[in-house]
Amino acid sequence: MTAFEGLNQENFDAYTEEKWSSMVHNLTRMKAKEALTKLIDATRDQYQLNYTGLVTGSSDEIPNITNGKSVESQWFYWYRDKSQRDSLNKILDRLELSSATVFQTSPQDKHIVIGAKLSVETLDVGIFIAATASVDRRNLRARLEQDSGKTEATDSCKTSGPELKLCFHGLNIPPSEINDAQWDEVAKHLADESEETLFIGRRFSASEAIGLGPDLIEHVGKALTALQPMYDFFAWSRANDSIDVAKEIAVQQKAQQKKAEKQKTVQYRVGDKVRVTVGLLAGKRGVIESLDGKGKAKVSVGLMSMHVALNDLTAG
Repeated sequence: MTAFEGLNQENFDAYTEEKWSSMVHNLTRMKAKEALTKLIDATRDQYQLNYTGLVTGSSDEIPNITNGKSVESQWFYWYRDKSQRDSLNKILDRLELSSATVFQTSPQDKHIVIGAKLSVETLDVGIFIAATASVDRRNLRARLEQDSGKTEATDSCKTSGPELKLCFHGLNIPPSEINDAQWDEVAKHLADESEETLFIGRRFSASEAIGLGPDLIEHVGKALTALQPMYDFFAWSRANDSIDVAKEIAVQQKAQQKKAEKQKTVQYRVGDKVRVTVGLLAGKRGVIESLDGKGKAKVSVGLMSMHVALNDLTAG
């Protein structure tokens, strides 16, 4: 891939409203995506960006079911790794979705992300918490409703410069200048389940981003570096859990285990011939005498009978 030489007007014009759902403009959007990817790759290399526990992703440039068949912008972001997403998705997928959000299944819709969004008028570089990223928003609200949480929020923003802004419900202020009363306002709107995305970062107008040319790398790099401690505070994690999501995940995992054991029970019937796969009797064949419905079977092996976990048996 060639070096990043800057963004151009065509990259921004790829997202004018009349093009959102048109397949005719796929190539134009592909070029915009390539330019944004070059920018982020160059920034990542120059500033050695490596967010622990996060992986990179990008949005689709072609209209499809995951974006509601409408491409309004191009995203490149860091987000949770697969194991973390899988745990949270089980919770997020249970939430009632309105007709307006039923197609919002992309990672940037369901999870807090840190990265860049290219749209018709702006290049936004920062942290995004969409309305449907409900676990992150609920957790952030719970933290901000505590005095200690507001103090930690302020501490996490100390390294941010005046060029960064927190934008949410009329607030457009450097994060380092937010006071407790303004944090309370953020928490209030989160509690009201506002449909507005909470954004913290640097917003470049199209003309500003184009005018910077390759120097845009420096400005994007400084913004993404300053945002790291803020992401750590704003993002839900097992170590940053104020709403007992970890407990809910554990309950889900236990339920899945029981379901798997029940499904395993169905595979065997009394009288089935089986073979023990572990322990002192590994390799010995027997017959199932009874099933307890809890993942174990009573198996007769020769003159002996014993209770064996179904996971330790195979058809024999």
